[in-house]
Amino acid sequence: MFTPLETALESMDTFDQLEQAYRSRALSENRALLDQMEKIFSGLCNRFPLNETFQRQSEAIGLARQKLEAITHAEDQSRAAVEAGLAEVADLFHQAGAGYVDLKEWGF
Repeated sequence: MFTPLETALESMDTFDQLEQAYRSRALSENRALLDQMEKIFSGLCNRFPLNETFQRQSEAIGLARQKLEAITHAEDQSRAAVEAGLAEVADLFHQAGAGYVDLKEWGF
């Protein structure tokens, strides 16, 4: 039989595990998405070397990868911090010329 304190501590542990799973899944999905986008835009940049939009998107992918690594290794791993970091990643693409429809198609 658990005491109320033990039950509360066990619930907190379960909540922490759920938070860790959420962060891990969100970061893994975005990392995989960046890998796929990097291949696509690398090919586009090679095929159309003078296209500035493709170049900006390719640079945004590099910056987004750096941001994801920073989120992954940050001390603050709360859900809010991860979501804010992922929003910054989406903003990098928006600043590089990606529209709302592009971001939705890419999973951001």
